Amino acid sequence: NGATASFQALRVGGGTQPARLTLNTSSGIEVLAASAGDALAGQVFVGGGTGRSVLELKNGSSMLVLPGNLPAAGDVFVQRNGVLRVDTSSAMAVQELFVVGTLIGKVVETGLAQKQAPGKTGIQGNIEIAPEGTLVLEFSQGEAGVGLPISGDLTQNGTLEVRFLDGFEPTAGQVLPLLKVAGNKTGAFASFRFPTRSADFQGN
Repeated sequence: NGATASFQALRVGGGTQPARLTLNTSSGIEVLAASAGDALAGQVFVGGGTGRSVLELKNGSSMLVLPGNLPAAGDVFVQRNGVLRVDTSSAMAVQELFVVGTLIGKVVETGLAQKQAPGKTGIQGNIEIAPEGTLVLEFSQGEAGVGLPISGDLTQNGTLEVRFLDGFEPTAGQVLPLLKVAGNKTGAFASFRFPTRSADFQGN
């Protein structure tokens, strides 16, 4: 807690056994390609094996993946069986985020703030959701009407899943913004899921 670790590259899981890395209470990770000695330098990988792998940012922790001169430096890959969860008030700044596994974002005004630019909210960078990937948005009481800000472009494929937490559910006629994309949006989600909705909930 409260410490920042620096890496040239980071991989969570990728084997046959489950793996989890949780950052908590102002802890941080910085990934910066210092040299060209490693083909994976400047990148983060979550999953890719048969075991479920989770990278979780909680309670004001941060992940800063800096772009560099090396190919793909600054990129984050959430691979098959991988989960990246960014919780309330945590920070994430990347160059490109590619999701084949699952990306979970807590939708709040103070969450997902970029470490390099305090006050900005959302995911700083571009996101591509692959056809096999899932984007999960979590809403709880008092968070409706916010939406998840994305500073770059969004390529939409795969599944969009919306979860209502802590007893929250939109009322009849209420419009619930899900995403606020500053850049270009391309593609379309192939399917939508509302796994925590009540029996009489209807959405479109």
